[in-house]
Amino acid sequence: MNIYDFITEAELDDAPDDSRDAFAFLINIAQKRLGEFISAVDDNDNWSFESAHYDFFNLAVSLAKSFGIEGLATYELPSSQNFNMDYFRTFKADLDHVVTQIIIAKSVRGKRGSVSIPDASKERILNYTRALREAVDASEFSDSKKSDLRAKIAAFEEALDKKRLKLGDATAIAFAILAAPGSLWASYEVVSKLTTNILQVVGEAKSIEDQNKSIPDWDSPVALIPNRRNEGDKKSKEQGDLDDEIPF
Repeated sequence: MNIYDFITEAELDDAPDDSRDAFAFLINIAQKRLGEFISAVDDNDNWSFESAHYDFFNLAVSLAKSFGIEGLATYELPSSQNFNMDYFRTFKADLDHVVTQIIIAKSVRGKRGSVSIPDASKERILNYTRALREAVDASEFSDSKKSDLRAKIAAFEEALDKKRLKLGDATAIAFAILAAPGSLWASYEVVSKLTTNILQVVGEAKSIEDQNKSIPDWDSPVALIPNRRNEGDKKSKEQGDLDDEIPF
């Protein structure tokens, strides 16, 4: 299997900008392709089975080096003759450990950029969006512009209905409304006040949430896994020191 058997060019282009998130995204895809290939391999075809795992190992280490993933980038690629499934299982355990921490860190970052809106606050916001929709209907915008603004309001209401509202969704609707020409609104002051009220309710909910719970800072995670080679060297040195103390 080559790289494009695991990952397509389109999937490489779709990878997140963050290097760690991109690594986890691509590894997830590659693991699924490996599983699909292995499921089709004959039970007696050991060569194809191990060869596919070797190619995945090669890809994973290459991605780790490209994205600077600590704990995996230092892995060395053994020759195919020296590669075995015990070595792969050790690597896979380290890989899962790394990807798990990346996924958790992404979740924590996502919570920092979102907020849980209480039901009472949601109802206040929905009152404001209903009033905004009425303001759009009463405006002098073109039919296409009105349709676009209604769609943006509906998208924001859909986002509001989720467990957590992304702060970016709140600012996006505010920008969309306030960027529209003020002279074409029946009352720009009312529209501006409604939009500000939405941001204020969201801001209050975020402030209360931040006061009640502390979200850890995972922007710079600690070393993900120990260097196995160093551990081996340390054990060898400790064994050597013990041997030096034996008086015969």
